[in-house]
Amino acid sequence: MLENLKLRYIGDAADTDRSLAYTGEANSALGEPITTEEVRHAMMSATKNTTPGKDGITNAMIRNLDESSVKRFTEFVNEHWEQVNTSTEIFLKLGINNTVQEHIEAHLLAPKMRLMLTPTGRYTLQILGMRNACRELNNTESIPKDIRQIIEQGGLF
Repeated sequence: MLENLKLRYIGDAADTDRSLAYTGEANSALGEPITTEEVRHAMMSATKNTTPGKDGITNAMIRNLDESSVKRFTEFVNEHWEQVNTSTEIFLKLGINNTVQEHIEAHLLAPKMRLMLTPTGRYTLQILGMRNACRELNNTESIPKDIRQIIEQGGLF
């Protein structure tokens, strides 16, 4: 029974290689700057009924931005997108997943992470022989306090 639970909710730890080769056609438009129409579409696609985040901003507030703000935000994103040179290694240490393989890995680790949060969950992982497999969860680095403050308090404009 425990083996069935392990396979159903945690998966097989031995099967970790999930790399997929891209098989689609080349798309030169992917390198183009983001347009205000794309930003507006993303804003309108956001869930309507949400509570505000730490910054106090709700999706409804974002959905109701005027065109001038949307344009300024789009310019901000495009300007900074061109300047980005952060390595994948730094993103991984921060726990940011930016490739398909990393998204799959995060999806597979999520149940283990939830179990690691409680004594009962940790005990369950230990019984299933998965306790040591979760050590990689502790290898992420926190965002430095000074950068966290800029992100949380600084405005985009």
